[in-house]
Amino acid sequence: VEDVTAPVVACQDITVVLDATGTVTIAGIDVDGGSTDACGIASYDLDIDTFDCSNVGDNIVTLTVTDVNGNTSTCTATVTVEDNTSPVLVCQDFTLELGADGTAILDPSDVIASNDDACGIFASAVDIT
Repeated sequence: VEDVTAPVVACQDITVVLDATGTVTIAGIDVDGGSTDACGIASYDLDIDTFDCSNVGDNIVTLTVTDVNGNTSTCTATVTVEDNTSPVLVCQDFTLELGADGTAILDPSDVIASNDDACGIFASAVDIT
């Protein structure tokens, strides 16, 4: 008896969160939505399995399911990548001198000693309280 029947493949969309280094890796089984094969599944392979800051948002991946006899089927899933790691911010004291008119301009760089984020810092602001 020869098995020429491809697996019945099913995908599911997932959401993943970048780690502190700005990367995340997934496995094919993570987007598998219950694929089946009468003879058994040998592997779940993805065309894209590693994501970084440039992938924040929705990404389409292709899952290839291979049965134990080499028959394959594919499906696509959406992997939503999120960056939920807050930046690391170190502040410093700063003395602000007023001008003759009694005003001064405070720039964020005056009080921010350093800031770091794996996906970059897009904006800094100072709230005077």
